[in-house]
Amino acid sequence: MGILANKAFMRFYTGFIISEIGTKMFYLSIFWFVQEKTQEPSYTAWLGLAITIPQLFMFIFGVFADRYNRRKIMIITDICSALILLTITTYTYVIEFSIIFIAVMFSLLNICNNIFFPTSRAFMPSTLPEEKLVLGNSLS
Repeated sequence: MGILANKAFMRFYTGFIISEIGTKMFYLSIFWFVQEKTQEPSYTAWLGLAITIPQLFMFIFGVFADRYNRRKIMIITDICSALILLTITTYTYVIEFSIIFIAVMFSLLNICNNIFFPTSRAFMPSTLPEEKLVLGNSLS
């Protein structure tokens, strides 16, 4: 049986790809939006900092993947990410543009992503037989 015929892996992989595409599209769009709105390169630097700071604590986030239900963690972090995206969009459109608000929310989004990523890596072995793990990891 090929790796793409494995239903458990394909559900996981499809969800992972959809999540990653959405996240990367938002990253690109928020940098673009802030640059277009402000014409100020230092504001995009603040967004870069909002990505970097949570990554300094990624070693802590990996503990969640080892201690708790991985499937639930991935679902919860994806839901939190969607809520954060909705909050940023709504606040910016309805209330006001605030680079501080966007940077803080962007940082929270990156915390969710930094919890999701190691959890998804730890979850993959439960979807594939051991001899197919190298191929599954290479797809991701």
